[in-house]
Amino acid sequence: TLRSICGIAAGATTANLSDQGLGKASARIIALELRFNKSLKSADLGTNSIGDEGTLVLSDALKSNSTLENLELYDSKIGSAGAQSLAEMLQVNRALTSVNLLKNYLGGGAAAVVAAAKQNGNIKALCGIEEGKSEVSFVNQGLKEPDAVLLSFDLEFNRALTSLNLRGNEIGAGGAKAIADSLPQS
Repeated sequence: TLRSICGIAAGATTANLSDQGLGKASARIIALELRFNKSLKSADLGTNSIGDEGTLVLSDALKSNSTLENLELYDSKIGSAGAQSLAEMLQVNRALTSVNLLKNYLGGGAAAVVAAAKQNGNIKALCGIEEGKSEVSFVNQGLKEPDAVLLSFDLEFNRALTSLNLRGNEIGAGGAKAIADSLPQS
């Protein structure tokens, strides 16, 4: 089977590269793949060390990608600079519908990503919560305030969700407020 530079089979629609020890150098190679691959719909790059520098090159490649719909970047050591590059990419990319950014170090960059996702109009999730899902548990996941800010986006757009368990996390008062503000008022 013919494979790409990243080892993704020609014509594949999904790529699972999670927990492979990928860093910024690997992100550059994946970015090349994203520029030219016209069949890939979903890429899982979670639990790697992509960081801000790797996220910058991925974001740049995704500005011109018109096929990738789902991107998993959870637990990828992304900081606020990486979050800002993702926010800028979301302003122009119209193919993506889900970008999972939980368990990173986004800081205030989480709010920039949420604002860009709202402006984008096609994004349905920033935390990997499937549209229409009614129950989600994030018990003891080590989530912090920026994760709660991302969750507030998913809660605002996934009105089918009736149960969210965040026990054992450290979302803080700011995270709790972001989630509370996203809930429907009755």
